[in-house]
Amino acid sequence: MSKWIVHLMAAAACVHVGCSQPEPASSEGSGSDDQEIDGRQLVRLGPRVHLAPPYSGTALWNYPDGTRHTARTFNNGILEGPMVSWYNDGQTKAYTVTYKKNKKDGMAIGYFPDGKKKYEINYKMGVRIQTETWWHTNEVKRFEFTWSQGRRINGKAWDLAGKEMPLPKPKPRRPLRQPNRRPPVKGSTNQPPVKPKPAPKKK
Repeated sequence: MSKWIVHLMAAAACVHVGCSQPEPASSEGSGSDDQEIDGRQLVRLGPRVHLAPPYSGTALWNYPDGTRHTARTFNNGILEGPMVSWYNDGQTKAYTVTYKKNKKDGMAIGYFPDGKKKYEINYKMGVRIQTETWWHTNEVKRFEFTWSQGRRINGKAWDLAGKEMPLPKPKPRRPLRQPNRRPPVKGSTNQPPVKPKPAPKKK
């Protein structure tokens, strides 16, 4: 009997302070039902989706120690303008190029750590054109390639003394291996069936 009294008193207390479930908030005025946006503006960060307006300006990336690594210029979320990369001192340029509509457009220049040019590559909307030139560390020309519509049509090479030499053969491309992929096991279903050998003919 005492248990029933305890339960009744607890129920009465709940009614007094308000134990009822809160009513769902009205959707009126929230704007979530009638608002529409371009889905390309959404960026997923972890379990949530955020609205990311396109950015215009310069974005800077740093090395782990805080020195600057790369600066890229954006216009309305698209790469547009100069890009610069530095060596780990944050001062010496390693690479410069200009972008237009997210594609390299113009002269891309690479530098040695002492500031001398390492290479020059011409781009037109992401496609290599005209002449590509590379230098040795002693400023002697190393390679020269001619490009037409993204295809290399000829090239030359020189040694450190400036003597012309044959172009090195390109390294063969190896197929990419999937990580943590075990080799096939003999008799498994991922191997083609082995045809039985024909029985030797009797003479």
